[in-house]
Amino acid sequence: MRLKKKQKGFLLSLVAEGLASDEINDRAATFKPPFEVSRQQVDFYRSSRGVRLDELKEESESEALRTGLALKEGRVEALNDLAERLRAELLAEGPAGRLWLPRQKALGSGASMQVVEEEHFNLVEINALRAVLDDIAKEMGARTYERRDAAAEEDEQPSEVKVTVAYEEKPKQTDEEE
Repeated sequence: MRLKKKQKGFLLSLVAEGLASDEINDRAATFKPPFEVSRQQVDFYRSSRGVRLDELKEESESEALRTGLALKEGRVEALNDLAERLRAELLAEGPAGRLWLPRQKALGSGASMQVVEEEHFNLVEINALRAVLDDIAKEMGARTYERRDAAAEEDEQPSEVKVTVAYEEKPKQTDEEE
């Protein structure tokens, strides 16, 4: 089968990834327009374009490192969008707000059971927002976690620290002490 220019470029990138012909055909089936290759075609491109495939692979990896979420700015922008969305959801006025959520409780049992509705604080989404804000701070370098060891700074092995936790039993109170 004769391939079009875009199909050939797509095929070369898949060959550069090291995929086998059946894996290539699975991905090629979703390509617009779809195509199919034989094992001989894959072997031909792999042998005839060996050096060029390495260059293509390096180029695509380099491009991936220069775009999207690989860049700090892209990650911070995505985290910022997520944080704004969570914040807007939590702090929206009226019934759309999710800072407080309704919860139903059943009190009693049988015929005397009553259903009481109360509100509870939405800790799950608040913790999610806090985690996103923490990730933003880490990306921006505002928070760093570093352990400093004086022995390690002097190029020595850090000393070993052993911690033993012992639980003492409380003496039972006698009737006289109560």
